[in-house]
Amino acid sequence: MLIVQNMVTADGFAADSAGTVDFVLASTTLDERDEHNLSVLEEVDAIVLGRRTYEMFVVHWPDASGPLADFINRTPRLVVSDTLGHAPWGGNRSAEVISGGVPSLLEAVGSSTAIVWGSLTLVADLLAAGAVDRLWLETCPVMLGEGRRHPSARAGLSVRSVTRFTGGLVSVMYDVDTAVFSAGQ
Repeated sequence: MLIVQNMVTADGFAADSAGTVDFVLASTTLDERDEHNLSVLEEVDAIVLGRRTYEMFVVHWPDASGPLADFINRTPRLVVSDTLGHAPWGGNRSAEVISGGVPSLLEAVGSSTAIVWGSLTLVADLLAAGAVDRLWLETCPVMLGEGRRHPSARAGLSVRSVTRFTGGLVSVMYDVDTAVFSAGQ
């Protein structure tokens, strides 16, 4: 099972025009969000990152502390990249580099449950391939007006859960059904 989790603005952007997600910090307290995330992450067996997200994560998470950092550092990490040869993770076990895109990733994940964080190019490829089982969007109560939109695809979504946080952030977990559109095409 593949779960995609991303932060978006109320107007659908997943990054600002500079490619950052600075809008997230203004939306909720991280402790409150981390506590919720950890409860959902109990079913996750692996973390999937694209190359650019890996490069952002590896600067912070290997040396971070706390329950979310502990989860990230002990959970196997897969980095989807055709350009990286290896993906060290500080003093922790290195991440496994998966080359060959979506087919190779799906083979590596197998019957495990994996979560994809960030990685908008990879998310677009996964959505286009109909490989996403759950879409977990955390909507921040801000509008950017410009930036990089969250990828989309033709799929039916049914709400699995909704959580509201202090500061206005809303977390919605959807089940994805790509078969909704295949019958009429």
